[in-house]
Amino acid sequence: MPRVLEIVRHFLDGDKPVAAVRHAVLILAAAGSLEGRTLTRHPQRALDVRVAGGAFVGREVVVRGYLVAARAWNDDAPWMREFVKLARARLA
Repeated sequence: MPRVLEIVRHFLDGDKPVAAVRHAVLILAAAGSLEGRTLTRHPQRALDVRVAGGAFVGREVVVRGYLVAARAWNDDAPWMREFVKLARARLA
C-alpha cells in the first residue's frame, strides 16, 4: 500500500491526470491528497471527503485541475469523456 500512496501523490502533486471513481477516493484520502480539493462521491459518502479535508459536490462528475472524480460506474461515460480531454490537453 505505501507504494500506491506514493504513486497517487506523484500524479496529483505533478499535475498529471487522475481519475477517482467510487472507492478510489478513499485511496486519495489515505494518501493525504484530498485537502483543499473538490470532488464527488455518492452523497452517503460525502462525510469521507469532508473528514479528509476535501469539499464534496453532489454531481455525476467533478473536474478540478487534473483530478476527475465520479460517483460510480453508471457515471463512466461522463468521467471518461472528461478524463480523455485532460489527457489530450496534457499531451498537446
